[in-house]
Amino acid sequence: MLYYPISAALNALTAAGLAVFIFFVSARQQVHRAFIYFALAVASWSSAYFVWQLADTADEALFWSRVLMMGAIYAPVTYLHFTYAFLDIYKRRRIFLWLSYGLFSIFLFFNFTPLFVSHVEPYLGFPFWPMPGPAFHVFLALWFGYLLYTVALLIKHYKLAQGHLRSQLKYVFLGIFMAFVGGATNYFPWYKIPIQPYGNILVAVYLWIFAYAITVYHLMDIWIVLRLSAVFITLFTIITAFYFAITSFLSQFFGGPLTILFPAFVITITYGPLKHLIEKLTDRIFFQKEYDFSDVINSLAGTIHQIGPDIKRTLEAFDNIIVGALKVKSSAFAFLDNKTYALLQRSVKGGELKTIKISDASALARYFKTEQRAILDREELKRKIDSKMEVPAVEAESYQTLSELNYDVAVPVKFKGDAIFIYLLGPKKSQDIFYREDINLLKHAANEIAAFIDNASLYEDLKIASEAKTRFISVVSHQLRTPLSSIKWSLETLKQQKPSRQEKSDLLKRVYDNALFLGDQLDDILTALDIYDKQIFIKKTSCHLSEIFKGLREELQDLIAAKKLEVEYRFDSGADLIHCDHEKMRKVFKTLLQNSVNYSLNGGKIQVTSHLEKAADSQRAVVSISDQGIGIIEEEREHVFEEFFRSDQARLALPNGLGLGMFVAQAFVKAHGGDIWFYSAGKNKGADFHVALPVEQGIM
Repeated sequence: MLYYPISAALNALTAAGLAVFIFFVSARQQVHRAFIYFALAVASWSSAYFVWQLADTADEALFWSRVLMMGAIYAPVTYLHFTYAFLDIYKRRRIFLWLSYGLFSIFLFFNFTPLFVSHVEPYLGFPFWPMPGPAFHVFLALWFGYLLYTVALLIKHYKLAQGHLRSQLKYVFLGIFMAFVGGATNYFPWYKIPIQPYGNILVAVYLWIFAYAITVYHLMDIWIVLRLSAVFITLFTIITAFYFAITSFLSQFFGGPLTILFPAFVITITYGPLKHLIEKLTDRIFFQKEYDFSDVINSLAGTIHQIGPDIKRTLEAFDNIIVGALKVKSSAFAFLDNKTYALLQRSVKGGELKTIKISDASALARYFKTEQRAILDREELKRKIDSKMEVPAVEAESYQTLSELNYDVAVPVKFKGDAIFIYLLGPKKSQDIFYREDINLLKHAANEIAAFIDNASLYEDLKIASEAKTRFISVVSHQLRTPLSSIKWSLETLKQQKPSRQEKSDLLKRVYDNALFLGDQLDDILTALDIYDKQIFIKKTSCHLSEIFKGLREELQDLIAAKKLEVEYRFDSGADLIHCDHEKMRKVFKTLLQNSVNYSLNGGKIQVTSHLEKAADSQRAVVSISDQGIGIIEEEREHVFEEFFRSDQARLALPNGLGLGMFVAQAFVKAHGGDIWFYSAGKNKGADFHVALPVEQGIM
């Protein structure tokens, strides 16, 4: 029976050794601390298991069997803690995790009572085997429940994982399976099931698997810390050796403080260059230093924002930041052989960036057309191929392509599901692999540059299309500042002061009104862009004009009442039902009616009418909106339907506004095959706007 104490001792030494190793190497990160907790739980269980096997009396065996259960109680929850931290979901799940710690701690109170471990008795050749109490049954159900939950969590993330994370998860999953299955064999004898707990040794096997994953697959990236430590140890050794060598030499010729101060002075002024030299010399062997993920992403975003819509300079900055962070030997932008990417290729041509043109039919292009989230890692592909796994043909061909080009990683930069270009990296100067954090960095960086390319492309399109679009951006940015400033001022007033109920109500109403105004203006902006790109889509349904204006009347009622306007509605029954795109025509009529209300004098009158106009072979419904407001002077009539046009009278009456309403209204009416026109006798003599829409036979 020596197998059991020996296996327990081996488990304890392995778990404790690994915990101590990780503690001294790097115990600051959550994932490292969590694994230390799990390893200590295993070490506690195994140590007590060892002593229990050597017990001479029933009382001694009972005591140590209860002690070993202390480690077993916390094994599932500490491993769940490690899994959460490793999968980077600890913050989202920490409340459940700490509740789980509390739940398992309850069993700790029962542990030294007969409710948990009832007694010990001879069984299966063991002189003293523990028997369960009532609370033990509940514990064991939870023990297996948490084990299954953790396994399911790992399987879920394994299916979605790529690259080195997938390899790491494979070993984490294999380890938990072996460790917990091995440990679980101890529970059969508790229930008089005649199965020997031979699986004990699997716990140590798991820990050795974990150690292997640390060294080969860089699990938890601990070896980055070791490499970093090596650089500073080298620096410290050189400085120390230099100091003592110079001190010994000077002491032979001089005495006093000079022998101490002079070497210290030399070290002070040469430390910076010396450190830089050592880092450069060790760059091929060590990782040199860890980069801060957030700093790199923030630097990238800030640089892109600072440069502006200059594609060439931005891609150069993007390349410099990524190459500097990951310490790679080479990089390149691979553009697909497609006219869609002519803008990008033209922008970077002749620069310092290395560019490669690849065919749409190439393996890389085909791979990234189907894989939406993937980053191709040559090392990972090699591992798949070498392990005789079933590898899709496109992946095998992609590995061959990367090998021929001598790049380690291919990162797709996508927009709207299509690859804009492929960013190629590697190998690293240190000959190291790309870690999980490196892959995450590249994913975030790709998203940043894709958003920039989208904005830059839009900017280029606007600039190339017409000067009106440049004016469009200028006017929009200027006009939107006013309502935004009003909202900001109102909210700051609410935050910093203690306004009365009425003042608070007025401020909130101002915020609400400006928010509605911004919503309407943004809708007009997006619609205007669609008009520029000739992307107006009409979906006709049967609509009642009377119902449209009933809704508009309710929406504008407060404004109408405030100006004490009289609004009269008369709809010809023969020109009430029309066939149109309801939302677009509602916007047209809202623009016309709202303009009449805004530009009418207090106490004025507005008339809304419709009639059927027939011709020899067609008929159309004509809607007229007439007011007695500010009118339109002769010089301004030809500009009424231009984008951004607002008359001087209109600006005085209503300062804010982009002047897109009539531009959009005309586009919508013409898209229906209709006409829009107006008549005004001049300044302060009102205006009559008319919209005519064709009526299809059988609709009226």
